[in-house]
Amino acid sequence: MVQRAWLDAISVVRVDGEIDLGNAEVLEGPIEEALSARPEGLIVDLTEVRFFGSSGLSRLVDAAERSEATGALMSVVSTRREVLRPIRATGLSGYLRVRSSVSEAARDLVATR
Repeated sequence: MVQRAWLDAISVVRVDGEIDLGNAEVLEGPIEEALSARPEGLIVDLTEVRFFGSSGLSRLVDAAERSEATGALMSVVSTRREVLRPIRATGLSGYLRVRSSVSEAARDLVATR
């Protein structure tokens, strides 16, 4: 399940469940909709994701590139091993802004503007 919300000028896309080859495209539509609204920042909240496969990683990299192209900064939120481990194992933790909470991510995005 994917939900969208706003924190001031920051768009938040919340995802729960599993992200794998069979359903990773569920990220694309909500992220595209969020970016088409021209937010100052985008937060992809993966706090409730229980499985995160390589297809999900690919979608995050695509989202970060699209976000950057629109001038919006992007952060990923999770504290779950299932999400953090593949991000770290692929070296993407240096590319993706990973934070432990939506409020921390929002503060970081506002401070970086």
